[in-house]
Amino acid sequence: MREADAAELRGLYTDEQICELLGIPNASDAEIARARARLERRHRKSQLTSGLCGIIMVLATAVGLALLLVPAWHTPYFWMAWVIGGLLCAVASIFVGTFVKDDPTE
Repeated sequence: MREADAAELRGLYTDEQICELLGIPNASDAEIARARARLERRHRKSQLTSGLCGIIMVLATAVGLALLLVPAWHTPYFWMAWVIGGLLCAVASIFVGTFVKDDPTE
């Protein structure tokens, strides 16, 4: 993660908002720092999932168009490329959700 991204993400939540998210009106600085770090990791995890799904669907589109437009590969089932791409996105999302942790202590 670039330094600018981390600084921008820190600006998304004020200490008061983090206290509200924690449900603790007077959270300590250490609790706020841990919560902020966890929010940053969740944001990176979300970006990873979105990026992987984007790549998968762009590849599915390229395959689908090739199956539709290239005479040697033409098939009436060209649309299955997007179905398979969607299933692969689900697999990637489950993989990231399972193996990339929000909290390093888990």
